[in-house]
Amino acid sequence: MSSRASPAPTKRTRVRRIHERGRYGREAIDAGARRRLVAHLGFVHDGQPFVIPTLYARVGDEDGDPADAGLDVWAGHIPLVTAALDPVPDPDLRPGITVPTYALRYRRPGPTA
Repeated sequence: MSSRASPAPTKRTRVRRIHERGRYGREAIDAGARRRLVAHLGFVHDGQPFVIPTLYARVGDEDGDPADAGLDVWAGHIPLVTAALDPVPDPDLRPGITVPTYALRYRRPGPTA
């Protein structure tokens, strides 16, 4: 399992609704993250609760199951990059407004596709 310490729940991170189901240990968190692709982020703004389903990915500190290495299946990861393409003007833009130079020259730092 992970060598990282289990996070202690804080006033902001503790489970409030059906708190008996809350798990804060590193093993429980890692096991849940391996089983799921979607996290639900919940918060309250101006008294209105919101829950946003969110895809997530783990980076680093993933030990995997050592028994998996003995299986006759491929294992690994697929690197993804974000690339800046040519600017696309808003369809409601008035005619004659050109793309500014800074937008034409924009390049995203880091790896490119």
